[in-house]
Amino acid sequence: MDGVVNGSMEFDTEHLTPTFKFLPGIPGSSYAVAIAQRLGLSDSVTARAAQLIDGSEKDITNLITELHQKRRGCARNSIKHAMTARIRSTRRGIGRKAGESRKSEKEFRREQLKKTEELIEQAGPSSI
Repeated sequence: MDGVVNGSMEFDTEHLTPTFKFLPGIPGSSYAVAIAQRLGLSDSVTARAAQLIDGSEKDITNLITELHQKRRGCARNSIKHAMTARIRSTRRGIGRKAGESRKSEKEFRREQLKKTEELIEQAGPSSI
């Protein structure tokens, strides 16, 4: 179907809460048993529910979890690379500014030396 995208909502598995971020192209997992345990449903009920989930569904859930972890790792790497590039760019800019500053300082000193020499010449040898 045109205009339809499979996806899921990101879920914070540590806190068992949704983050409300849509993840296009990545299927979601059900955290129903984990949430039920956290909400205090009896261990016997949640254990039985976990038993009823067949192996293929567990495998799919594990694959989805791995996919989410890899996506987060890629996002962290992407941020890391962007920050590294920005740091390098900033360092180049600082180096350029430092070079310009040194050049300006040298020019200023030359101008001051030239003005001092002119003042000494104007004053003549008897003033020294």
